Amino acid sequence: MNRPKIWEFYTHYKKWWRYEIVCIGKMKETKEDVVAYRALYPVTDLGEEFSEDPVFMRKLEDFCHIFPDGTSRFQKID
Repeated sequence: MNRPKIWEFYTHYKKWWRYEIVCIGKMKETKEDVVAYRALYPVTDLGEEFSEDPVFMRKLEDFCHIFPDGTSRFQKID
């Protein structure tokens, strides 16, 4: 997978939920690259304060992970 860019849209391999890339950042302590991505659906399992406009962070390496069967964790929507 290529490095995601802001404003691109992705789906998750499990449920095809849609996400928008907000930014690529860096963890200050570890210097690891991270992806901030916004869920484009209501999130109901993290409490009311996150249900309207949830933004998640994930290490870039994990976001771009490809499973042994060749499936990408997140797939870009063209």
